[in-house]
Amino acid sequence: MQPIEHEIEHYRLNELQPYQEPAQYAFQNPESLPINWKIYHDIDNEGYHVPIGHPTLQQLYGLSYVDSYVKDIPISKGRFNERVGNLWSVKHYRNLMPKFEHLPDDRQDLWLYIGIFPNLVLALYPEMVEIYMSIPCTPTRTEVIGKCYALPDERRGIKALRYLNRRINMITAGEDYFYMNAMQEGLKSSVFPKWTLSETAETGIRAYHHAIQTRLPVAKLENKPRPGTIAKLNDQLAANGNFQARH
Repeated sequence: MQPIEHEIEHYRLNELQPYQEPAQYAFQNPESLPINWKIYHDIDNEGYHVPIGHPTLQQLYGLSYVDSYVKDIPISKGRFNERVGNLWSVKHYRNLMPKFEHLPDDRQDLWLYIGIFPNLVLALYPEMVEIYMSIPCTPTRTEVIGKCYALPDERRGIKALRYLNRRINMITAGEDYFYMNAMQEGLKSSVFPKWTLSETAETGIRAYHHAIQTRLPVAKLENKPRPGTIAKLNDQLAANGNFQARH
C-alpha cells in the first residue's frame, strides 16, 4: 500500500470500528452470485458505464469520475457534482453531508475506490469505509463478502448519511448484477465479440486481464484444460515464457 499512502492517510483507518449496516442494505456474507468471477471483475473494474448504467452515481459524482493508476494500483475517484441532483438518495445524502474535521478539503466531497489485486476493493467515503472481496467458486458462481467500518459517531445526521450511502451502493450493486447477468448470457451466443476491448474506455479491463495472464499463463487459453492438468500446463507455459497475453 506504500504507493498510495498519500491517498488513505487522512481517513484514520486504525481507529475505524465495524459499522452495523442497515438490514436491508447489509452485505450478505457471503453473497452467492450465479456469475463467472471474470465477468464480475470485467464489470466491477471499469467506471465508463457509470453515465448510462448507474443513474444514482451519475447524479452524485458522474461529471468528474475518473479511473487512473498509481504505479500498478487502480484508483478511481468521483467528486460530488456541483449540482445536487433530484434523486431521493442523492439529494438527501448531499444535504446531510457535514464537514469532517479530520479530512482535508479535497476529501470532503470525494468517493475514492482502490483496487487491491486480484480481488479486493477498498472504498473510502467521507463518512465511512467499505471493503469487499470476490471469491471464484465455480465457472458459474462467485461469492462476495464485505464489511463497512466507520469512526464512532452517534449523531443522528451521520447515521442517516451512512444509511443513504448503503442505499446508494446497494442500488448500484443491483444494476451491476443486471449487467453481469446480461454479459454472462451474451457469452453463450456465437456472435459475442470475444477478445475485443476498447483501446480507450476499457483500459482497466485490459490491464487486469494482462495481470492475471502474466501470473497464470494458463488463463490465456481459449479452451479449458482437462481436469488435473492445469498446474502442470501453467508451469510449462510460465517456463517457456513465450505466451502472448490475450486482451
